[in-house]
Amino acid sequence: MAPDYLHTCLSLHRTVTELRFKAAQPLECVEREVQAVFVGRLTYKVHQTILNRDLWNPDMFGYWSPDDELKCAFGTGWDLSGLPDGEDKVIRNLLKVY
Repeated sequence: MAPDYLHTCLSLHRTVTELRFKAAQPLECVEREVQAVFVGRLTYKVHQTILNRDLWNPDMFGYWSPDDELKCAFGTGWDLSGLPDGEDKVIRNLLKVY
């Protein structure tokens, strides 16, 4: 069975960031940092945890949308616990923000 789209993106993340930005984003560090606030939903608080650490250098990896747009887009958060079921909706939401 072919992997779903989001898992394919995850498996290519390090390679793509190295090719595009000449440095890999430390995804393992991101995962470790957000464990304290991530409870199955991608929320604005999770996003802020990534943003407020040395995990995302905007000069290197790009800038986020303005805070008011992000808060509106996230709403109460996106349930990621059932992926890959419903990944189309999650991908649409991700594309609105990122």
